[in-house]
Parts: sequence; structure tokens; C-alpha cells
Amino acid sequence: MTGFGIGVQYERQLFQKFSVAGRFAYLGGGVRMLESYTEQEATKTTSLDINLSSFSIEGHARYYPWGKIFFLDGMLGYANIAVNFSGNMVGTVENNGEQKKEAVSVNMEASQGFFKLGAKIGWRINFDKNSDFTFEPALGYSFGIGIGDSVKDQISNQMKEKSDADIRDDNFNQLFDIVQNNIFIGGPRLTLAFGWRF
Repeated sequence: MTGFGIGVQYERQLFQKFSVAGRFAYLGGGVRMLESYTEQEATKTTSLDINLSSFSIEGHARYYPWGKIFFLDGMLGYANIAVNFSGNMVGTVENNGEQKKEAVSVNMEASQGFFKLGAKIGWRINFDKNSDFTFEPALGYSFGIGIGDSVKDQISNQMKEKSDADIRDDNFNQLFDIVQNNIFIGGPRLTLAFGWRF
């Protein structure tokens, strides 16, 4: 799997122990899925390139219990994931009343929006009193609540319309759920941010 991500954040200190922040993040990447199925001594192979990109817009509220370095952060936001599937995918095709596995050529796109929630703890560190340069390590977790049809449902519907094939692949579903929910939309997060106070 390959990927690239970037995030930009602005924080406004309203009181000694409370601040708000806005954040924009982008993540893009790809994964290749290879899976073989043997049915009646014939082997069918899924050879699928999955290219994903996501962006999120987040609002953060931060509480500094001691008014200085350590903070607790709550987040509410919106995220969107766009996915392109290309290659061959094994689906279930009905032929003369019999269901068979067939490799179907696919080139499909789908996207979905999410309400995003999360929390984290972190430390906002100034290197010395005369410098406004800051370093911020943080550890947190976020998750998304999907809006509308899922990407998997959209792809399944497109395959049914174009090739009359059903996707009933547990390996594909598990892989995609892990990538979407734990990397591109939510999941555990360890961040190391650098910034400037002004």
C-alpha cells in the first residue's frame, strides 16, 4: 500500500484553559488486491487496483487542565472518501439457473460522506521562552458515521447493472473496511505537528 497525507490546522486561544481549532486534512493512496478462487478445477483471479482519496474538515475544542502544555481535545467534522476500482474482480454470475464465479473487468468510481467524531490527548510544547515555534505530539481516535449508500453498496450495484454479477467476497469486504475505517476516515491516530504561534 502507498499513500500521502497532509493536514493544516489553526488554533485560537480564547481563554487560558480553553481554545478552539479548525483543521483540514487530505490523504491519498492506493492498494492492490490479488485473490484467487478455484471452482470446478478452474481458477478465477481478482486483480484489483484500488485508488482512494479522502479529505476532512474538522472543528476542535481544546481544554488545558493546567493552563499550559497538556490538553484534551474533542472533534466534530465532515469527511469524504472517493474510490476508483480498476482491473478484474471475481463476482457471482447466474447462468442457466447455476451460480458461477466469473472474473469481470471493472473500472468504477464511488464516493461517500461521513460525519466525523473524535477525541485525543496531546502536548503543545514551546522549545524556549523566546521562540514561537511549537511542537505538538498527540494520540487520539476518530470514527465516521456514513451518509447515504456505502462505497461497497455502490460498487455492488454498479457491477450488478453492468455485468449482472454479485460481489459476495468476505476478503474484499474485510480489506476495504479496514482501509476505509482505520486509515482514510478514522481509526487510531498518532500525530507529530509543527507550528508557529502568532
